[in-house]
Amino acid sequence: PIGNGDVTSGVWVDGITGDLRMYISKSDVFDENSQPVKTGVLRLSFDPPLFQAGQTSGFEQTLVLSNSTVIVKTKDLEVKVWVELNAPHRDGVAHRDAGIMHVTAAAVPGAPQLLGGFGLKVSLEPYRKEEKTTLGRGFCALPGLSSW
Repeated sequence: PIGNGDVTSGVWVDGITGDLRMYISKSDVFDENSQPVKTGVLRLSFDPPLFQAGQTSGFEQTLVLSNSTVIVKTKDLEVKVWVELNAPHRDGVAHRDAGIMHVTAAAVPGAPQLLGGFGLKVSLEPYRKEEKTTLGRGFCALPGLSSW
């Protein structure tokens, strides 16, 4: 978990695909039942993958609490993910409606596999595929109503 109190994200490396995944949320995003929800899943697929099934060494994922950063290290790559701690400015005034997440990736110095660089594919997956959700239904339902 990382964030700045307004923009937050759960960050992890998928144990099956080796992709870096992030559930992204913002403090002012709610569903139709006034329940907070994630806005989407950002998937970063690296070539070579960050993790491979059966891998027993050469992988490390660390949460640095002092600056709310996730660092993923492999024998070939180092990836850092963090949320901008200060609101971006618009016309010299802090603009709360925008949030910035940073992702940096670099080859580990001397990584023989990556002399030519590495591949990266980024995709955004919708978190909610239905028009409505049942989140909070019991919390927000009116007595006597069986369905909405």
